[in-house]
Amino acid sequence: MNKDIFYIKTSDETDIAVFDLEFNDNEISYSYSAVEEDVASEPYETEVQEILSKLITEHMLEIMQKGK
Repeated sequence: MNKDIFYIKTSDETDIAVFDLEFNDNEISYSYSAVEEDVASEPYETEVQEILSKLITEHMLEIMQKGK
């Protein structure tokens, strides 16, 4: 299990903590939570998925380009 935590900011400036990020064969799993205790995380599920997808794709493309 990955113990690292990183933070993303949503379009409305809400800080979201992402943790337990794991890559398995064909699956990416993670947990997330709003940094502020009084903010519900659930409304951000789709946006968090989109942000993570973009970040992971960009990182993978960088790795592939360096490998050439």
